[in-house]
Amino acid sequence: MSYGLPYTGSKNVIAEKIIKHFPEADTFVDVFFGGGAITHCAMVHSKFKNYIANDIRTTPQFFVECLKGKYSNDLRWVSSEDFKNS
Repeated sequence: MSYGLPYTGSKNVIAEKIIKHFPEADTFVDVFFGGGAITHCAMVHSKFKNYIANDIRTTPQFFVECLKGKYSNDLRWVSSEDFKNS
């Protein structure tokens, strides 16, 4: 399974290994959201009831919009350069 938004430096490959070390709890706080791989993995595994995501960019907001289906019919291609500059 692929978690979060793909980018160089993503924790996608190790997300499951990281999440398995967390005990079940009410709230998961991701203070460095980045591409969201860790939060996404935690959501998929239903280990927490609430999620708080923080990042210097607006990526957490974009992630929530994606989960709600805002871009489900969007077929645009975004280059790596455009993604990095967004």
